[in-house]
Amino acid sequence: MIAQRIPEVIIGCVDLFSKVAGKGIEKLQQAGVRVTVGVLEDACRHLNRRFFTFHEQLRPYVILKWAQSADGYIAPASRQPVRISNPYADRLVHRWRTEEAGIMVGTQTALLDNPRLTARLWPGKSPVRIVLDLEDKVPGSHYVRDGSVHTLILTASEIDAGQDIVPQVLAQLHKESIISVIVEGGAVLLQQFISGGIGTRCV
Repeated sequence: MIAQRIPEVIIGCVDLFSKVAGKGIEKLQQAGVRVTVGVLEDACRHLNRRFFTFHEQLRPYVILKWAQSADGYIAPASRQPVRISNPYADRLVHRWRTEEAGIMVGTQTALLDNPRLTARLWPGKSPVRIVLDLEDKVPGSHYVRDGSVHTLILTASEIDAGQDIVPQVLAQLHKESIISVIVEGGAVLLQQFISGGIGTRCV
């Protein structure tokens, strides 16, 4: 007589999303399937870090990105745009953009650099553009207002300048279902995220 094999499913980590919360595991077990949970759990959580950050911490996964000179500067005192990176780095950054849900800059970066914040140099979808522009200074002539890509302009109607800005921004992005965001500058906005202990730096 041939022994019947019991089917087995191996699960790296449990999905803590409230609408799921282990219900699939329960159904498998009720169907007689042997379920092993927690195999390479840390690696699985890292692989799905955007998802877990969004649902457990109720905010997007944050990546901080900037280029700086050897002596630690990201822009001259004149605030005029100066190229620090090179075309190869540009293509890498555009690839990163296709891998995240949003990309964010502050008012001064939007005004002075007039960035497109799209993934023109790499195949894939451009992220949602997010501009922190509390006083609504960025004019309609700038790229971030050209309508080519879905864009969120966060003004004083959504963000209270008298309070800590970063938690408010993260709460607003969570509300907009933006699961991850690259913060590309400027220096003040990047420092606010660093001071708050939020963000993974791109290297």
